[in-house]
Amino acid sequence: DQYFSNLALKFNIKGRGINHTLRNEFSLLMGGANRALDTIVLGADVSHPPGNGPDGSPSIAAVVGSVDEHFMTYLGSMRLQAGRTEIISDMKDMVEERLLAWKAKNKVLPKRILFYRDGVSEGQYLEVISKEINAVTKAYQAAAGTDAAKPIITFLIVGKRHHTRFYPNQLEGTVDSTSRNPPRESNGNPRPGLVVDQVVTQPGKHNFYLQAHAAIKGTARPAHYQVLQNDMGLAHAQLQSLTHSLCYALGRATKGISYAAPAYLAHLLCDRGRAYLREWN
Repeated sequence: DQYFSNLALKFNIKGRGINHTLRNEFSLLMGGANRALDTIVLGADVSHPPGNGPDGSPSIAAVVGSVDEHFMTYLGSMRLQAGRTEIISDMKDMVEERLLAWKAKNKVLPKRILFYRDGVSEGQYLEVISKEINAVTKAYQAAAGTDAAKPIITFLIVGKRHHTRFYPNQLEGTVDSTSRNPPRESNGNPRPGLVVDQVVTQPGKHNFYLQAHAAIKGTARPAHYQVLQNDMGLAHAQLQSLTHSLCYALGRATKGISYAAPAYLAHLLCDRGRAYLREWN
Protein backbone atom coordinates (compact mmCIF):
# COMPACT_ATOMS: atom_id res chain seq x y z
CA ASP A 1 0.00 0.00 0.00
CA GLN A 2 1.45 3.36 -1.05
CA TYR A 3 0.34 5.15 2.13
CA PHE A 4 2.18 2.76 4.44
CA SER A 5 5.20 2.71 2.14
CA ASN A 6 5.44 6.49 2.42
CA LEU A 7 5.14 6.29 6.20
CA ALA A 8 7.92 3.71 6.33
CA LEU A 9 10.21 5.98 4.31
CA LYS A 10 9.60 8.86 6.71
CA PHE A 11 10.01 6.73 9.84
CA ASN A 12 13.36 5.45 8.62
CA ILE A 13 14.56 9.01 7.94
CA LYS A 14 13.56 10.11 11.44
CA GLY A 15 15.60 7.21 12.79
CA ARG A 16 18.65 8.55 10.88
CA GLY A 17 18.36 5.77 8.32
CA ILE A 18 19.09 6.09 4.60
CA ASN A 19 16.40 4.87 2.22
CA HIS A 20 18.43 5.00 -0.97
CA THR A 21 21.64 6.41 -2.40
CA LEU A 22 22.80 7.53 -5.84
CA ARG A 23 25.69 5.58 -7.30
CA ASN A 24 28.69 7.73 -8.30
CA GLU A 25 26.51 10.78 -8.96
CA PHE A 26 28.32 13.02 -6.45
CA SER A 27 31.95 12.29 -7.30
CA LEU A 28 32.42 15.99 -8.14
CA LEU A 29 31.81 16.75 -4.47
CA MET A 30 34.71 14.55 -3.38
CA GLY A 31 38.03 16.39 -3.39
CA GLY A 32 41.64 15.90 -2.48
CA ALA A 33 44.11 13.26 -3.58
CA ASN A 34 42.12 10.45 -1.93
CA ARG A 35 38.76 11.72 -3.19
CA ALA A 36 37.54 12.25 0.38
CA LEU A 37 34.34 14.06 1.25
CA ASP A 38 35.11 17.78 1.50
CA THR A 39 31.81 19.44 0.52
CA ILE A 40 28.69 20.34 2.46
CA VAL A 41 25.45 20.96 0.59
CA LEU A 42 23.18 23.59 2.14
CA GLY A 43 19.64 24.70 1.39
CA ALA A 44 17.73 27.74 2.66
CA ASP A 45 14.21 29.12 2.43
CA VAL A 46 11.91 31.65 4.10
CA SER A 47 8.20 31.15 4.80
CA HIS A 48 6.03 34.24 5.16
CA PRO A 49 2.80 34.60 7.17
CA PRO A 50 -0.50 34.42 5.28
CA GLY A 51 -2.13 37.66 4.22
CA ASN A 52 -5.02 37.14 6.62
CA GLY A 53 -2.76 36.34 9.57
CA PRO A 54 -2.50 38.43 12.76
CA ASP A 55 -0.58 41.70 12.57
CA GLY A 56 3.07 41.31 13.44
CA SER A 57 3.23 37.64 12.44
CA PRO A 58 6.87 36.65 11.84
CA SER A 59 8.46 35.00 8.85
CA ILE A 60 10.34 31.75 9.39
CA ALA A 61 13.81 31.16 7.95
CA ALA A 62 15.41 27.74 7.71
CA VAL A 63 18.78 26.33 6.68
CA VAL A 64 19.49 22.63 6.19
CA GLY A 65 22.86 20.99 5.65
CA SER A 66 24.13 17.58 4.61
CA VAL A 67 26.26 15.56 7.01
CA ASP A 68 27.10 12.38 5.10
CA GLU A 69 28.94 11.26 1.99
CA HIS A 70 25.71 10.20 0.27
CA PHE A 71 24.13 13.68 0.56
CA MET A 72 20.94 12.00 1.77
CA THR A 73 20.96 13.00 5.47
CA TYR A 74 20.26 16.64 6.32
CA LEU A 75 19.96 18.41 9.66
CA GLY A 76 18.39 21.84 10.00
CA SER A 77 18.18 25.14 11.87
CA MET A 78 15.32 27.63 11.85
CA ARG A 79 14.71 31.13 13.19
CA LEU A 80 11.96 33.72 13.41
CA GLN A 81 12.50 37.05 11.69
CA ALA A 82 10.52 40.16 10.79
CA GLY A 83 7.42 39.36 8.77
CA ARG A 84 7.60 39.60 4.97
CA THR A 85 11.40 39.89 5.06
CA GLU A 86 13.00 37.63 2.45
CA ILE A 87 16.68 38.21 3.24
CA ILE A 88 17.66 35.85 6.07
CA SER A 89 18.81 37.90 9.03
CA ASP A 90 20.30 34.98 11.02
CA MET A 91 22.04 33.30 8.10
CA LYS A 92 25.44 33.41 9.80
CA ASP A 93 24.31 31.65 12.98
CA MET A 94 22.31 28.96 11.18
CA VAL A 95 25.07 28.18 8.67
CA GLU A 96 27.60 27.99 11.50
CA GLU A 97 25.38 25.43 13.24
CA ARG A 98 25.23 23.35 10.07
CA LEU A 99 29.00 23.55 9.59
CA LEU A 100 29.63 22.44 13.17
CA ALA A 101 27.18 19.56 12.75
CA TRP A 102 29.10 18.50 9.62
CA LYS A 103 32.36 18.76 11.57
CA ALA A 104 30.96 16.66 14.43
CA LYS A 105 30.21 13.88 11.96
CA ASN A 106 33.30 14.16 9.74
CA LYS A 107 35.91 15.44 12.26
CA VAL A 108 36.97 18.42 10.12
CA LEU A 109 35.25 21.36 8.48
CA PRO A 110 34.32 21.04 4.81
CA LYS A 111 36.44 22.98 2.35
CA ARG A 112 33.63 23.62 -0.11
CA ILE A 113 30.01 24.77 0.20
CA LEU A 114 27.32 24.11 -2.41
CA PHE A 115 24.31 26.27 -1.53
CA TYR A 116 20.76 26.25 -2.92
CA ARG A 117 18.72 29.29 -1.90
CA ASP A 118 14.98 29.13 -2.54
CA GLY A 119 12.46 31.90 -2.98
CA VAL A 120 14.48 34.99 -3.93
CA SER A 121 13.30 37.30 -6.69
CA GLU A 122 15.65 38.65 -9.34
CA GLY A 123 15.54 42.13 -7.84
CA GLN A 124 17.11 40.80 -4.63
CA TYR A 125 20.10 39.01 -6.15
CA LEU A 126 22.56 41.79 -5.31
CA GLU A 127 21.30 41.92 -1.73
CA VAL A 128 21.74 38.16 -1.42
CA ILE A 129 25.34 38.49 -2.63
CA SER A 130 26.17 41.35 -0.26
CA LYS A 131 24.38 39.97 2.81
CA GLU A 132 23.69 36.26 2.66
CA ILE A 133 26.77 35.01 0.84
CA ASN A 134 28.87 37.29 3.02
CA ALA A 135 27.13 35.78 6.07
CA VAL A 136 28.04 32.29 4.85
CA THR A 137 31.70 33.32 4.69
CA LYS A 138 31.55 34.79 8.20
CA ALA A 139 29.86 31.63 9.48
CA TYR A 140 32.70 29.54 8.08
CA GLN A 141 35.29 31.80 9.68
CA ALA A 142 33.48 31.59 13.03
CA ALA A 143 33.33 27.79 12.82
CA ALA A 144 37.02 27.66 11.90
CA GLY A 145 37.97 30.11 14.64
CA THR A 146 39.93 32.40 12.32
CA ASP A 147 39.11 35.24 9.94
CA ALA A 148 41.76 33.88 7.59
CA ALA A 149 39.59 30.90 6.66
CA LYS A 150 38.23 31.23 3.13
CA PRO A 151 35.50 28.79 2.10
CA ILE A 152 34.97 27.79 -1.52
CA ILE A 153 31.33 28.70 -2.17
CA THR A 154 29.07 27.89 -5.10
CA PHE A 155 25.71 29.58 -4.58
CA LEU A 156 22.54 29.08 -6.63
CA ILE A 157 19.10 30.67 -6.48
CA VAL A 158 16.19 28.30 -7.10
CA GLY A 159 13.21 29.95 -8.79
CA LYS A 160 9.76 28.40 -9.22
CA ARG A 161 7.51 31.42 -9.69
CA HIS A 162 7.73 31.85 -13.43
CA HIS A 163 5.62 31.07 -16.48
CA THR A 164 8.19 29.23 -18.60
CA ARG A 165 7.10 25.81 -19.84
CA PHE A 166 8.63 23.36 -22.29
CA TYR A 167 6.93 20.98 -24.68
CA PRO A 168 8.41 18.18 -26.81
CA ASN A 169 8.22 18.56 -30.55
CA GLN A 170 7.36 14.89 -31.00
CA LEU A 171 5.49 12.32 -28.92
CA GLU A 172 8.54 10.05 -28.63
CA GLY A 173 10.10 12.61 -26.30
CA THR A 174 7.27 12.55 -23.78
CA VAL A 175 6.50 10.46 -20.74
CA ASP A 176 3.36 9.03 -19.23
CA SER A 177 3.75 9.96 -15.55
CA THR A 178 1.14 7.40 -14.46
CA SER A 179 3.15 4.40 -15.65
CA ARG A 180 6.49 2.95 -14.62
CA ASN A 181 6.79 1.18 -17.96
CA PRO A 182 7.98 2.72 -21.23
CA PRO A 183 5.15 5.06 -22.19
CA ARG A 184 2.66 4.28 -24.89
CA GLU A 185 0.43 7.24 -24.15
CA SER A 186 1.72 10.65 -23.17
CA ASN A 187 0.56 13.56 -21.05
CA GLY A 188 2.56 15.86 -23.30
CA ASN A 189 5.45 16.65 -20.94
CA PRO A 190 9.15 16.19 -21.77
CA ARG A 191 10.97 13.37 -20.06
CA PRO A 192 12.47 14.15 -16.62
CA GLY A 193 16.02 15.46 -16.85
CA LEU A 194 15.38 18.15 -19.44
CA VAL A 195 17.90 21.02 -19.22
CA VAL A 196 17.53 24.27 -21.16
CA ASP A 197 20.43 26.73 -20.87
CA GLN A 198 20.10 28.88 -23.98
CA VAL A 199 17.63 30.97 -26.01
CA VAL A 200 15.08 31.49 -23.19
CA THR A 201 17.61 31.98 -20.39
CA GLN A 202 19.06 35.31 -19.24
CA PRO A 203 21.92 36.31 -21.56
CA GLY A 204 25.34 36.87 -20.08
CA LYS A 205 24.52 35.01 -16.86
CA HIS A 206 25.03 31.42 -15.74
CA ASN A 207 21.46 30.17 -15.43
CA PHE A 208 19.41 27.24 -16.63
CA TYR A 209 16.03 25.56 -16.45
CA LEU A 210 15.78 21.98 -15.20
CA GLN A 211 12.70 19.77 -15.30
CA ALA A 212 13.74 16.88 -13.07
CA HIS A 213 10.31 15.40 -12.35
CA ALA A 214 7.38 13.81 -14.14
CA ALA A 215 4.25 15.86 -13.53
CA ILE A 216 1.42 13.82 -12.04
CA LYS A 217 -1.16 16.04 -13.68
CA GLY A 218 -1.01 18.89 -16.14
CA THR A 219 2.08 20.64 -17.43
CA ALA A 220 5.41 20.20 -15.65
CA ARG A 221 6.94 23.43 -14.34
CA PRO A 222 10.74 23.44 -14.57
CA ALA A 223 12.82 25.03 -11.85
CA HIS A 224 15.04 27.96 -12.80
CA TYR A 225 18.54 28.07 -11.33
CA GLN A 226 20.62 31.25 -11.26
CA VAL A 227 24.28 30.84 -10.30
CA LEU A 228 25.38 33.85 -8.25
CA GLN A 229 28.82 32.55 -7.32
CA ASN A 230 30.87 29.58 -8.52
CA ASP A 231 34.12 29.41 -6.57
CA MET A 232 34.16 25.63 -7.11
CA GLY A 233 34.72 26.32 -10.80
CA LEU A 234 32.16 23.79 -11.95
CA ALA A 235 31.39 23.75 -15.65
CA HIS A 236 27.81 24.39 -16.71
CA ALA A 237 27.20 20.74 -17.51
CA GLN A 238 28.71 19.61 -14.21
CA LEU A 239 26.54 21.94 -12.14
CA GLN A 240 23.45 20.94 -14.09
CA SER A 241 24.22 17.26 -13.54
CA LEU A 242 24.80 17.75 -9.81
CA THR A 243 21.57 19.68 -9.46
CA HIS A 244 19.65 17.00 -11.33
CA SER A 245 21.12 14.32 -9.05
CA LEU A 246 20.10 16.29 -5.96
CA CYS A 247 16.50 16.17 -7.20
CA TYR A 248 16.70 12.42 -6.51
CA ALA A 249 18.32 12.84 -3.08
CA LEU A 250 15.10 13.14 -1.08
CA GLY A 251 14.67 10.16 1.20
CA ARG A 252 10.89 10.38 1.37
CA ALA A 253 10.46 10.13 -2.41
CA THR A 254 11.32 7.32 -4.81
CA LYS A 255 11.24 9.52 -7.90
CA GLY A 256 12.75 12.84 -8.87
CA ILE A 257 11.23 15.95 -7.30
CA SER A 258 10.73 19.28 -9.02
CA TYR A 259 13.78 21.05 -7.54
CA ALA A 260 16.95 20.31 -5.58
CA ALA A 261 16.35 18.42 -2.34
CA PRO A 262 18.30 20.82 -0.05
CA ALA A 263 16.03 23.73 -0.99
CA TYR A 264 12.96 21.48 -0.75
CA LEU A 265 13.94 20.29 2.73
CA ALA A 266 14.46 23.89 3.87
CA HIS A 267 10.94 24.61 2.63
CA LEU A 268 9.58 21.66 4.65
CA LEU A 269 11.40 22.89 7.75
CA CYS A 270 9.80 26.32 7.34
CA ASP A 271 6.41 24.62 7.14
CA ARG A 272 7.13 22.80 10.38
CA GLY A 273 8.04 26.07 12.06
CA ARG A 274 4.81 27.61 10.81
CA ALA A 275 2.87 24.69 12.31
CA TYR A 276 4.46 25.42 15.69
CA LEU A 277 3.10 28.97 15.53
CA ARG A 278 -0.32 28.30 14.02
CA GLU A 279 -3.31 28.96 16.23
CA TRP A 280 -5.63 25.99 16.56
CA ASN A 281 -9.32 26.41 17.33
